[in-house]
Amino acid sequence: MLKYYYKWRYNRAQRDKSFKLPSSGGKDGNSRVSLGSYLSQTSVRGRTFDRFDLPNKRRRGLQLLCAVALIAGFCWLVYESLNAIAMLSR
Repeated sequence: MLKYYYKWRYNRAQRDKSFKLPSSGGKDGNSRVSLGSYLSQTSVRGRTFDRFDLPNKRRRGLQLLCAVALIAGFCWLVYESLNAIAMLSR
């Protein structure tokens, strides 16, 4: 699900045309495009972009969380099973 969300967000940013070339036509129609003004533009994400919020890093965090939850559940199951066996053997 997150994969589709990030793909949608990327495609939306591309459609937004975050980097726009300055118009080449001035009053006389002979003005030159300034590469400096093009390069000085901020990206779509701008200051809110967080490198640690990338899909791969988020997926890795979710995988770690799921693994810890599964291990904790398995340990709880073993503990309860051992207690049940001890109670039945009395």
